[in-house]
Amino acid sequence: LFAELASHQINAANWFLGSAPNAVTASGGIYRFNDGREVPDHIYAMWEYPGGRTVTYSSLESNALENRYEVFFGTKGTLLVRNENEALLFEEGSAAARQTGVAVSPREGVAAAEASETRPGNTAAASAAGAAGTTTNAETPAAPTGRPPATRQEISRFCAAVRVGTPVACGPYEAMHSARACIRGNEAIQKKMRLDV
Repeated sequence: LFAELASHQINAANWFLGSAPNAVTASGGIYRFNDGREVPDHIYAMWEYPGGRTVTYSSLESNALENRYEVFFGTKGTLLVRNENEALLFEEGSAAARQTGVAVSPREGVAAAEASETRPGNTAAASAAGAAGTTTNAETPAAPTGRPPATRQEISRFCAAVRVGTPVACGPYEAMHSARACIRGNEAIQKKMRLDV
């Protein structure tokens, strides 16, 4: 889970914080798939960054409620980035900060609501825009607003790097930091101790 999933979140954290972790504490185990495998299906980690900053990560194979997201907690606010294409910013301690609240009505058998300030609502304009979009496969519909899914953006940037030399946002140097952090995370689980990265 560190290599498959956490590596992406570590890349995002390293980019956001402008540095790489220097230590990790982690735990985990095999709690769902007791079929002889040796790789943990639940992992929890805390990476330490310069300046007293920390990044915590968890991945649970036994619960599918939440998808992938990053939350950055700071003294000026909280930034929530979901699925690489939605962002919510909550200001900290400002009297002028907009209050956020949700009212929920009971509903049987399904989630009452899922909404985002950054995603178009169920409006006529959004429906018309959605009808104009195309689908590349069953899992990745094209964004009707002209903003392609994150994976398509990554492939496009990689192709531009190959074709015309456009710098990549996450090159081998950044990948090395992510790989090192994830390898040390696995080792921290095995050794049950805090390790330098």
